Amino acid sequence: MGLENNPLRRGEFPAIPELAGLASLVHLAASGQSRLVADVGAYEAANNPDGRLTDDGLPVLDTNPYGLVTFPASR
Repeated sequence: MGLENNPLRRGEFPAIPELAGLASLVHLAASGQSRLVADVGAYEAANNPDGRLTDDGLPVLDTNPYGLVTFPASR
């Protein structure tokens, strides 16, 4: 579920259940049940994986979990 913004801003939204999963990867089963697979926003905030920085040297935190690829877990 996309956010395309700084994941730290998720707390600015009202407590609406449909918005709780912003910046997250969710598995939606054929039955309609969903489960959180990964909090992409938390990962972005902690790691800034693309390394982009503002002119002030602060991380550019922008997450929109789209086009993700899964890999087997490393051991």
